[in-house]
Amino acid sequence: MKTLQITILAIVLAATLAACSGGGDSEDEKATFVVLNQTPFEIFGVWVSPSSDDEWGDDRLGDDTLSPGGSTSFSLDECDVTYDMVASPLNPPDPNSQTNAFGFDQFIDCNSEFTFTVTE
Repeated sequence: MKTLQITILAIVLAATLAACSGGGDSEDEKATFVVLNQTPFEIFGVWVSPSSDDEWGDDRLGDDTLSPGGSTSFSLDECDVTYDMVASPLNPPDPNSQTNAFGFDQFIDCNSEFTFTVTE
């Protein structure tokens, strides 16, 4: 009887630990994306999307701007994925302008932090 109780307790403990650790599922894993503005210009728009996407998606800054020397960060919805990124000094921002700072084909690991440094 005691052996059965210990076995049941071990199974319950193992299931609890697996649930708390996420069981290794990458669905719970995120990556942090940091934008660092090392230009003398204000940045009015930032876009980050998987390289496989045809569209840039929403401006990550929204109504905010990024001052010279400033930084901001946000979580990415997917990780262990290759991303493209763009920062726009234009007002209103345009992700397709040639005056933007671009970054392409950057692989971003889960549970990591990636910094996109915008320079002149």
